[in-house]
Amino acid sequence: ARLNESQARLELAQTIARLGHFEADADDWILTLHNTAQSLLGSSADGARITVDAFIEKVAKEDRERVRSAWSRTQMTCAPLHVMHRINGGDGRTRFVECHGVFLPRVAGEPHRFLGTIQDVTERQTARDQLAYLAEHDVLTGSLTRAAFVERANEILLSNKSKVRELAILLIDIDRFDAFNETYG
Repeated sequence: ARLNESQARLELAQTIARLGHFEADADDWILTLHNTAQSLLGSSADGARITVDAFIEKVAKEDRERVRSAWSRTQMTCAPLHVMHRINGGDGRTRFVECHGVFLPRVAGEPHRFLGTIQDVTERQTARDQLAYLAEHDVLTGSLTRAAFVERANEILLSNKSKVRELAILLIDIDRFDAFNETYG
């Protein structure tokens, strides 16, 4: 009874954290999905099974090669898995997820097992993206901050040094802009 209660609390905690887990035999690499993992991947049944290739097909196209490479490295070297990527969820929305996994110690007579987690980190990634944007853009106008403008201008100038092209930058200084901005926004 206590074990069942403990398992129920663990499952609730994983649901709250949007954290699911999966297991696989290293022989066939078919993932058995548990808890939130199946809902993130669009399956409704606990214990649903999916191949690593089918998992990678759910990854956003821009991230697939990087994710495939991480899984291949893990499969070939038994190194831990750690990869963050976007996934096309079962609800039709794209989510950011973070996957971790490790090989479990071998048990005599049993196949080598792999245990992993998948966590929805969409809110965290969205907040990071917003902070990165705000670090480089004026809140009111949306234009680049002076520091970001100078950095981008230097990148453009340096990247075009070898090319024979003309480049111009126009600077406009408006006197008493504060009064205009306060009046008209």
